[in-house]
Amino acid sequence: MLYCYLYNQEATNKSKSIEAGIISFKNLNSGFIKMNFSEKRGINENLITQDKLELFLEELKGIIIEILDSNIPFKQNENLPF
Repeated sequence: MLYCYLYNQEATNKSKSIEAGIISFKNLNSGFIKMNFSEKRGINENLITQDKLELFLEELKGIIIEILDSNIPFKQNENLPF
């Protein structure tokens, strides 16, 4: 989503459809796995709209503010197997 946001900032044609996803090294044969925004099983909602980018930015800002807040300590998850 960050790459989509950055691309959208520089794009001259903002109406062009954008999709995001990953290439899983664990499952290389799957190829490009698109991000799906649908909460319903079997429904594919892959296009990234301006609304989705704005929601992403709100979440990202919240995470960064939490990381920088000295009143919230970092805690290690004790249940990790490593």
